[in-house]
Amino acid sequence: MKPVLISFGSYTVTTLGVFLVLAFILALIIIWRIIRGLEVDKEKTIDLYLLTSVVSLLGARAYFVFSNSILSENPLNFFLVNKYPGFSFWGGFILGFIFLKLFSKKLKINFWQAADLAIVALFLGISTTSLGCLFNSCQYGLVSNLPIAVSQVGLVGKRFPLQIIESLLFFLGFLVLWSSIKRFHFSGSIALTGLFMLGGFKFFLEFFRGDSLRVSNFLSSGHIWSTLFIFLAAINYYKLTRKSFKEDVLNFLKVFYIPAKRRLAVSRLAKSWYNLKIDLRISLNKFFKNLIKVLNIKSNPTKF
Repeated sequence: MKPVLISFGSYTVTTLGVFLVLAFILALIIIWRIIRGLEVDKEKTIDLYLLTSVVSLLGARAYFVFSNSILSENPLNFFLVNKYPGFSFWGGFILGFIFLKLFSKKLKINFWQAADLAIVALFLGISTTSLGCLFNSCQYGLVSNLPIAVSQVGLVGKRFPLQIIESLLFFLGFLVLWSSIKRFHFSGSIALTGLFMLGGFKFFLEFFRGDSLRVSNFLSSGHIWSTLFIFLAAINYYKLTRKSFKEDVLNFLKVFYIPAKRRLAVSRLAKSWYNLKIDLRISLNKFFKNLIKVLNIKSNPTKF
């Protein structure tokens, strides 16, 4: 891999830096494509995105230098990215999320609508920067003997290609969110779906990371943050889609002592299961038909 792309004397252009810029541009294009069809203040929305990006970058840098005690020697090390390179995803995501929440209110922009835009752009950005990490040997995987293992600059032994897997996962997530945001949805549904997916992806991939900050033999700080955001996504989705928690609990309890409620609940579960089974069967049939077309498989009749 090639962490340094170009050198000009003492100044170097890192591959990760190029991918960060590329991710920023792609995310900006995606946001612009989405807001073109929305009745929002386009100038304010772009300003909010630009400011959130800067704050997120500062948060990512701050989390990294504090967690690695880089400031103990000299506080100016915070700005010496070439000498002490490193950013933390969770630092950038948390500070960016807080800033988006506070500043969207100041600009009189609906927070959930802004969050819907941001999460779609974020998924594409993560997919792009993960490839940059592959070249820069950051966010590397565990030592592995698998055929897909890759060599990383500055690391001993071949590593599990965590960056490639993360890039593919988040790109698929981006395609799902991009398809969803172009259709009718209530504000916040895309953001919370994306937040749930992000937490799930990060939690799963954390088991394969070789540079995690471990809090125990089994868990890392990434696991804690992932779980927290999955929990927050579930709570906020419930708040946006349900009227009253107390009312839902009472309706649930009525199932156990009111026969009519119990019959209705069982009937709804049966209908849901039937619909799920039919959808799955149709999806599998479509999948196999498309697979046969792609592979150009023709039937072999026994009678002519």
